[in-house]
Amino acid sequence: MSDSDFAPDTQARLDALFAPWNRADAPGLIVGIRHGEHGEYRRAFGMASLETGVANALSTRMRIGSTSKHMLAALALTLEDESLIDLDRPIGDYLPQLSAPNAEPTIRQLLQHRGGTRCHVDLGFIAHGMAATPEGSAWEVLMRQTGRNSPPGSATCYNNGGYHLVSLALARLAGTPLSALLARKLFGPLSMSATSLEPSDHVMIPGAASLHLARQDGRWERGLFTS
Repeated sequence: MSDSDFAPDTQARLDALFAPWNRADAPGLIVGIRHGEHGEYRRAFGMASLETGVANALSTRMRIGSTSKHMLAALALTLEDESLIDLDRPIGDYLPQLSAPNAEPTIRQLLQHRGGTRCHVDLGFIAHGMAATPEGSAWEVLMRQTGRNSPPGSATCYNNGGYHLVSLALARLAGTPLSALLARKLFGPLSMSATSLEPSDHVMIPGAASLHLARQDGRWERGLFTS
């Protein structure tokens, strides 16, 4: 599927560039390009789901992985503007079940990956590799930690666990699931009507592309994130 007002020769060159992904036996992609006032190029190539045999369309929803962190940070800033949260207060003020030192970093430090806390995803890789963990296990692991990677604010280290703590704090403050909070405070005001937070890769979402993993034999299997 396509929607383009680029010059025909430019469209043809772009189509040729992405042609290798326009096939029925491998996951594809969706491309969007805007070049100032010179035009717009939008194309869907290949498959959204090999399991169900569904091809990509311009309306197919894609998982964005850790780009979701930008959404959570924007939500935190929005709630701070509404005086519902103080980014410079320790996370333990909002999640009192945490024991020191996981309770010490501020929300701002966690959003900056400078909280120094241990990450449940990293610990999971060490303990059980790529096996998927049950819902709620991340919180249980983070509550049990009595050590840390570094003092808050002293070093930068990418940390999924810090963002998980912030997400729990925001949802508790609002008294609503994070998915509903994002929809009300961010996606709705920005007219992002096709965007949502989905809690699990185990759930197949109508209109959304599946995750795929390449096998050594050249075939593909369904992918699942580990947490």
